[in-house]
Amino acid sequence: MSDPVGTLTGMLTTITPRSAIALRYTMRRDDGFDETAHALYELVLAAQREHPSCPRHLTLEIEGHRGERGAFDRDATEIQQEFLSGHLMPFLSGARLPLGVLSNAGQADDPPELLVIDDAERPEWGDA
Repeated sequence: MSDPVGTLTGMLTTITPRSAIALRYTMRRDDGFDETAHALYELVLAAQREHPSCPRHLTLEIEGHRGERGAFDRDATEIQQEFLSGHLMPFLSGARLPLGVLSNAGQADDPPELLVIDDAERPEWGDA
């Protein structure tokens, strides 16, 4: 079989017939926003380095992170609604999240080497 399949430690990356890369990440119960944001960003950087310019499609799974009424907690909501759409989505062709599916016809292939997060609503995060 000529189609390569690869795995990144802690995060699964499957390469389909050179047409796209499927990235998968699970936000665990004890993972916070900052840890998850940096892990997702590193996953995208590694995919770009190893498979330049291939379309990237992310699947994000979230364990726990739910309140009494079943809604996502603040960290899980911010990862899905703010971080992915505002910071990571420009470097992906698509994302499948618990809250929905995102697509981007113009994936950029030049993610900066350093992730900077500046959220005025969450000053305790500082600049990551």
